[in-house]
Amino acid sequence: MVKLKVFGKDQMENEVYTTVFVGDKNKPIPAYQVYSSVGTEMLYPKDTCIQKKDGETIEHPAYQVDRYQDFYINAGNTVNSRGVKQHLKYFFKVTDENIYTSTSKFKYKFKKLGCRFVDLTVEDAKL
Repeated sequence: MVKLKVFGKDQMENEVYTTVFVGDKNKPIPAYQVYSSVGTEMLYPKDTCIQKKDGETIEHPAYQVDRYQDFYINAGNTVNSRGVKQHLKYFFKVTDENIYTSTSKFKYKFKKLGCRFVDLTVEDAKL
């Protein structure tokens, strides 16, 4: 949300509000929330996952999820480059596994211990 406030003569003022989306031209802007197995408790990235790539150590913010419990990713707030939530294709890829296509909601249970990544890719079907 951007707010512009202008002042004129005689202490007059005016405000304008608008929503601004920042992203790549012609690409959707992914937005998501992660929920526990119950689906009502939103999870937050409170931990760190360390990845070693090409001799470099990279720390990523991480959600702590129990391996034996389902969790949900809701990408329903994703918008396209015009700020619209329609005509989007969602692809979820779990580390070392297949790509799952779905609606904006993804349910999963990890099969392995350790740091696992879920990549979210969104495409605009109208482009």
